[in-house]
Amino acid sequence: MHLRWIQLPFHPDRGGFDEAPLAAALGERRVLDAREYFFEHEGRPYLGCILELDDETLPVSGGQRVDTPPRRRRSARANEPRSEQPTRRSAAGPMERSAPSEPEAPPLDAAGLRAAAELRRWRTRRSKELGVPAYRLLPNRTLEALSRMRPITPSTLLEVTGIGAARVSAHGDEILACLRSAEAHSLLDSLPLPTAAE
Repeated sequence: MHLRWIQLPFHPDRGGFDEAPLAAALGERRVLDAREYFFEHEGRPYLGCILELDDETLPVSGGQRVDTPPRRRRSARANEPRSEQPTRRSAAGPMERSAPSEPEAPPLDAAGLRAAAELRRWRTRRSKELGVPAYRLLPNRTLEALSRMRPITPSTLLEVTGIGAARVSAHGDEILACLRSAEAHSLLDSLPLPTAAE
């Protein structure tokens, strides 16, 4: 077993990361574990992968790898300690870590859905204006957390996972304006409509 660090640069013209370095690194080796890290260097986004590869090569038939187990994709943060996870033996043989189970969040309520829609519209428009990918302005997880919590001040905005001082400074007023607009629309929708007799 050995570890490999692979950097995949983001290509805006393709709208994704270049996977050629990953394919070259894998060669004919089985992936035992993979961790992904998103980072930026000199303003360019990268996806870094730490791969734990088996020392034995897989047989190749007609240019295709044979007996390749399905690979799990899992994200990790560089500063978080690696948790002790139970291992299990797969049919393929080597020990594999089981993926941590995260509790599934309940679906958004009507006000949360409206807030998410407002934030998505803002994120799309603003990312085009700035010429950056939308996920750099507001990742999906952060957008969903904002839609659930619906903070109303810059200080409560900082309580949302994924929102830091830099994001509040750069986009906090716009994010709060989106949330206020969604809240106002939700409030208007909840008011009873006047009848013809009124």
